[in-house]
Amino acid sequence: GRAELERAIPLLEHDPVEAARAMIYLGWPVEPSWPVAKHRRWLRRAAGVTASLPPEVRQALDMDRVTALLMLGEEEGWAGTDQIPSGAATTRERLRITRGNLNVGDQAMVWGRYAEAGRRLAIALELAEAHQYPRVRYEVITTRLHLDWLTGAWPGLAERTAAIIGDSGLARAVQFEAGLVAGLLHAAAGQADRAADQLGFVL
Repeated sequence: GRAELERAIPLLEHDPVEAARAMIYLGWPVEPSWPVAKHRRWLRRAAGVTASLPPEVRQALDMDRVTALLMLGEEEGWAGTDQIPSGAATTRERLRITRGNLNVGDQAMVWGRYAEAGRRLAIALELAEAHQYPRVRYEVITTRLHLDWLTGAWPGLAERTAAIIGDSGLARAVQFEAGLVAGLLHAAAGQADRAADQLGFVL
């Protein structure tokens, strides 16, 4: 897929939005064989394309580009997080803003910026509930489980993870995220067998 995107970009000069989107996809660090510098180059190229786009289009693409920068450990990504708007007129834009706050919250957690993570996840959860985005809502909830694990907010955490793991109506990926936290809690409590079972389930 990445090879196809690289081949497509020179043919997308007539469609800068799709060209920038392809560049941003290539900037996301999900390819372990690529050096970080290659991802950075694609994100820089994308920024050059999006700079001339209308604000509403640029904003959407920049949210994804900022997330990629944060995933790469690039400090400049934080400057872009302030550009996420607080409201939107359309359903698509609202969903994008909700996901943008979720992504920034997740990366803030990885960076150790726990207060920022909590703030962003609270915004994302409020939006997901207000506009009925159940999948995003559970992604926020499971990310919050990880944040609570990292910050020592453990009272009630085992019960919350168990409720998610036991809900057969949820996506398996959501259950796995909760299962990881549950396994860590069992390990911290010295419950080696329960931790092994739970982490084996996740694996």
